Amino acid sequence: MGLSAWHPEPPSASAPLPAPTPAPTSAGRRPWRRAAPFLLLALLVALAYANALENGFAYDDKLVVLDHPSVRSLAGIPSLLGEPFHPRSRASTAVGAGTYRPFALATVALDWALWGPNPFGHHLTSLLCHLLACFAVYVFYRTMLPRARAALLAAALFAVHPVHTEAVTAVANRGDVLATLFCLLALLSLRGAFALAAPRRFLRVAAACLLLFLGLLSKEMAFMLPALLVLLLLWDRVDRRAGGPGWIPAARPSAPAAPSAGAPPSSPPPRSVALWVLLALAVPVVAALLPRLRVEGDLPHMLSPLDAAGARGAERAAILAQACAQHLRLLLAGGPLAANYPENSAWLTPAAHHDPFRLAWSVGLLALAALACAVSLRRAPLVALVLAWFVVALVPVSQLLVPAGVVISERALYLPSVGICAALGWALDRVLGVRAAAGDRGARRRQVCAWALAAAWLGAWAGACAVRNRDWRDDLTLARSMVRDQPRAPQGWTFLGDLLVRLGSYDEAESCYRALLALPGAEWAAYDGLGRLLQARSDWAGAAAAWTEAVRRLPGRAELHARLAGCLVHLARPAEAEAEYVAALRLDPDAPGRLRDLGLLLLRFGREPSALPLLRRAAVLESGGAALDEAALERSFGRDALRIDRPDLALPHLLRAATLRPADDDIRLDLGIARYLAEPDPAAALADVEAVLEHAPGRPDALRWRGILLRRLGRFAAAADDLEAALRAEPFDYEAARHLFLADVAAGRIAAAQDLLRRLPELARSEDPELRAALRALPAPPGR
Repeated sequence: MGLSAWHPEPPSASAPLPAPTPAPTSAGRRPWRRAAPFLLLALLVALAYANALENGFAYDDKLVVLDHPSVRSLAGIPSLLGEPFHPRSRASTAVGAGTYRPFALATVALDWALWGPNPFGHHLTSLLCHLLACFAVYVFYRTMLPRARAALLAAALFAVHPVHTEAVTAVANRGDVLATLFCLLALLSLRGAFALAAPRRFLRVAAACLLLFLGLLSKEMAFMLPALLVLLLLWDRVDRRAGGPGWIPAARPSAPAAPSAGAPPSSPPPRSVALWVLLALAVPVVAALLPRLRVEGDLPHMLSPLDAAGARGAERAAILAQACAQHLRLLLAGGPLAANYPENSAWLTPAAHHDPFRLAWSVGLLALAALACAVSLRRAPLVALVLAWFVVALVPVSQLLVPAGVVISERALYLPSVGICAALGWALDRVLGVRAAAGDRGARRRQVCAWALAAAWLGAWAGACAVRNRDWRDDLTLARSMVRDQPRAPQGWTFLGDLLVRLGSYDEAESCYRALLALPGAEWAAYDGLGRLLQARSDWAGAAAAWTEAVRRLPGRAELHARLAGCLVHLARPAEAEAEYVAALRLDPDAPGRLRDLGLLLLRFGREPSALPLLRRAAVLESGGAALDEAALERSFGRDALRIDRPDLALPHLLRAATLRPADDDIRLDLGIARYLAEPDPAAALADVEAVLEHAPGRPDALRWRGILLRRLGRFAAAADDLEAALRAEPFDYEAARHLFLADVAAGRIAAAQDLLRRLPELARSEDPELRAALRALPAPPGR
């Protein structure tokens, strides 16, 4: 049997699109044929993303998974409704600060309960979410496209589209997948609601409202669902006028009636029904908007890169036109992709990365898309729908209504790609549906070639996904891919340079910062990076000179003044440091970190009456504006004194806090640390720490400190056990790893010490005298 027997000849270009083929009943269709599309999608997703399961945590994953305290316990899920997505947002004034996605964080908390800090489990959940989204996309395409084959081809292209790797591979971007999944399920529920009578319609609309609410708590793009529903309703009417079936299914009458001759198979829903459905969707929108506004009201104002760069008027319009055109090109071509783009760098002047040819190309592509939308409105309304879907779904990151953290972002294309993949699948189906005449071997060969090209297209995109997944293996791999793919984007050079500084590769880091000097508008970032590099080398004079140059080139950035001030503190120039902190606070008066730094500076030099109001203000800001009782303030002052190595100042404040709140484990632990550092008396401090562990036996910070104290008391084996337990709970706790290595060496556990060195090679690069002595005590590895 030939291929043409399976695929009937499609209608001509002038004929209206046929109605979607009604699904056969379960009695007349084999179960494997019903499951075949979903099995094919699962196979494609596995081919494209299986190697992502080997990745670790990269970039924002560490902020969301490892640094967010509320995701480490299922008991913390309710508190996520009142917390920002990034745990550092309350103290951050950076571009893009202040997002609110509690449901996405709740899925991370579930992952943590199942897998702990193991990246495999978190990536597996993201992969399963993408697979569910692909299933929902296929079911949704069956309501839009004329044939099941077109829906399957479109869903297959969606499953392996390379632009989705950033949303699927990075755990922090799971909200894009979840929001799209819930939006599609809500639209499917609403589609069925229009075909039902009133009682059952209410249940469908209520289910859609719940799904929309979950989507809104996953990511901001779900706010566009009512607009997408309006698009589908408009397309339904236009398609019916063109002779098509529309999107709304035929109403199900309470009693069967014989259809009249010439009557249309269905009719569009009354406007009143569509209106009250849209009004019902306003309920979850308001319900999700209120907590979002309450949380974001306590956060610094979010700036867009265009605002930070000072883009206005025609310059801003030119950037947005190029961004829209580049998003459309990425969806149509599948690349070239990058983790960051030059337009997202706030410190670049907008004119620095625009040229007339690129602007003309962008405007031409958008004009061509608009022309295609207008021409196809009558003959192929589906093309107009998918282009309008792309534009509407892109609004949340377009900088038109609200500021967004980026101008160009691949993860933001997850929902817009639903429309573009529908157009690609429909076009591919028409190419593959050309029927060969009997005996026409040439046409048969062309059809086989067309299927081979379709398979090659899917294979190429799946391979591109697999290759791109490796870029997200870890921070260093991602940073190198950023500078490889977009050498004109300063953020990649800065990210790579900072990583290399932390890894001790100072010469390579310096070359990264020197490369920044060649980028227009990024010179201040180059001097800022050089300042951090020289600081890591303890060259405080050189770091101060670099930061002074950075402040001279860009005096309006508060963090540069603050870094220069911190450097001046190390150079024992307190008056100049105080002036820089004051300049930073003048630019950003509600930054708790800088308020605390200035307070600690004054405290360090004996100006306690002036320091305490600043430290009090910082503590209140860090609590989200909530009033703090006296015990909390005393504890905050004690911790601040410990930060500047003044346990003698910390001890009286912590003693008073423990008197006011004797059952507080946090205060008791801080008191034990202060006693150990101030007296020093490891035995007395050990009693405080063990009292904490009686109430919370698995608390990682208490286990770490008990291990440190036991090591100081010479009980090395017990210390190693506690420190190993602390490190299992906090895999990136360098201080626990350092003391564990010293305890293992002292206890003669050489194999354990060598295994720890393999897991954390930065221990071998440390300049700490204790570590260097312990390293010299280890036997040389075999073969050296």
